Amino acid sequence: RPRMVRAGRISAEDAGTALGQAADLGQSPEDAFDKIRQLPAKALGRLLAQPGALTERQIPVALEAALHRVVEMDGKDCVRILNALALYGGVRPDEVTLRALGEQLGDRLADISPADMADLTESLAEASLPLVPIFARLSAAFSLQAAGATAPQLAKMAVGFSQVRLADRRLFPRLATSAVPQLHIFGNKDLSSFLAAFATVGQCHEVLLTAASKLVAARAQHWSSLDLALIAFAYAQFFLVYPAVVSVLRRRLPGCAHELPPVRLAELAVSCARLEVTEAPLVATFASSVDLSGLSAPLFGQAAKALALLGVATSPAVQSQLETECAIRLGIDTPELSLPGLPENTWLLDLLECLGETADDARRNHGGNYPAFVATAFGRAEASLVELCPSLGPADVASLYRSLRLLPPSLVAPLEGAGSWAVHQALARRALDLAEVQAFGPLELTSVMFSQLCVYPQLWSDADAEDPGNPQWKALQLSWNRIGESFRSANPQGLGDLRAERQAEVLRLLQQEVDSTGHVVGSGASVLGAGAGPRRPVALEVLEILAELGHEASGPLMVGPIEVHAISNGRGLCLMPEDAYFRRLPISTAFEEAEPMQRGAKVPAEIELCLERNAELRLLRHRGLPTLPVACL
Repeated sequence: RPRMVRAGRISAEDAGTALGQAADLGQSPEDAFDKIRQLPAKALGRLLAQPGALTERQIPVALEAALHRVVEMDGKDCVRILNALALYGGVRPDEVTLRALGEQLGDRLADISPADMADLTESLAEASLPLVPIFARLSAAFSLQAAGATAPQLAKMAVGFSQVRLADRRLFPRLATSAVPQLHIFGNKDLSSFLAAFATVGQCHEVLLTAASKLVAARAQHWSSLDLALIAFAYAQFFLVYPAVVSVLRRRLPGCAHELPPVRLAELAVSCARLEVTEAPLVATFASSVDLSGLSAPLFGQAAKALALLGVATSPAVQSQLETECAIRLGIDTPELSLPGLPENTWLLDLLECLGETADDARRNHGGNYPAFVATAFGRAEASLVELCPSLGPADVASLYRSLRLLPPSLVAPLEGAGSWAVHQALARRALDLAEVQAFGPLELTSVMFSQLCVYPQLWSDADAEDPGNPQWKALQLSWNRIGESFRSANPQGLGDLRAERQAEVLRLLQQEVDSTGHVVGSGASVLGAGAGPRRPVALEVLEILAELGHEASGPLMVGPIEVHAISNGRGLCLMPEDAYFRRLPISTAFEEAEPMQRGAKVPAEIELCLERNAELRLLRHRGLPTLPVACL
């Protein structure tokens, strides 16, 4: 009796070898090439789809032969040829051939299943083949069948299109609509990748994100570090703060963020800054493990800004990286670095926000000692900023002005001949152009005018006003005047942002005149409300000292939104906490006469009042109430 032997499983390569032998391609390479060129499209597609059926030298010949037989192909043949193009990559068809292949694929869509389309999209994307005509046909076909697609197929389509940066506005909504009823079927990897794909192409589907947020919370303990990073990116890209999602990120990320590769960790820092995920262990991971080298220019700018917002740009390790990377990316040679050339300039807006936020954090939390790279990077960026200004939009102008406002006054003072002078000129011209066409929204208009109030007190402060006929200041003066007209005409109200509301109050105070008793001249309305300000112990102590010296004093009081801690003999006193001052670089222990708005006070030469507090003091004096700062250091 014959013995039964269980057959072993045949590998794909063995099957391919058998298929190649069955094709009988001949003994010599030349004979094989000739026979391959004579094969029909279907046979070529099967040989190319089967690993091992053709040798490395035969594959390009088979691909070229197949591309000459496009009209013979059915849908399956088109898919096989396209998969071969993605897999082998040695042949790049011309535009005419691609268009013909796309049209043939479109005409034979009935032969192709959603699974075939998803697999093909994945293959083309992974091979970095953005064949737009093919993707267009795949999009149209899959959109019609999306309702019956499985979760893995939906994920493959979304990820594939995002990898080649094709934001198809017909396909992605269909994918989202089909995915929502079956989100619970998605695996963790597929769901996180699916959500991140929408963020990558800028497609915000709030119904999908809302439904997914519940699943994110339900699976809180099962997400990997990469899954969490992708989820954070999916929501942060649109600044959507879902409490359930943020709660999961705050609980899980501190314990696993260190597992991420450098690029993902930098991306996570951006997401956490936007979602305000600022747990101390997580921030410590960013400070110790983030690597800014090798990032694309846009990601570097966003990561630098995020690190500043998270408060870690002042840490020694991050400071060193930022200084090094700015030297490289701004094309400044150093003894250690000699990489030339300037990158595209759009990332500079994020870098300037990084510098401004870093300086602001140093002033508020580190005694005013801002890192040296803030000054060096700003100086290196000045020329590129001048080139960038003419192309800025309204939000960009407001952002750049805000960054200047947050920097130390000694770095950004509009002094003729200084490196920043050209930046001020170019930015003022751009703001003027945008104001002329009423391009600023209420928030942007308020921010721009408030920044100009702080940075250019010479334009409105009586004691320091520049000669209006000075041609060097003409661009700044014209910009200030036009922005002011727009602000008065718009009279922004209900801005929905506490800081913007306060800025608008300060700007309105510029239009009012205050006498030494705290009243608006020409009306009976009191700008100063007795007891309106918080009665700080140190303010009360100042009042007691003034009384002991025989001076009548009152306060603390409020002039609009500005707190005046004491008024005596028609002069105001404002107590300035340590976090209102920067420390100059390099630090000096000498004393010098105060800034013009601080005349009558003595301040250490190594410190300087931030621009916002400077502007408030100038404004009080300008409106009729001379006010001096009292530094509480």
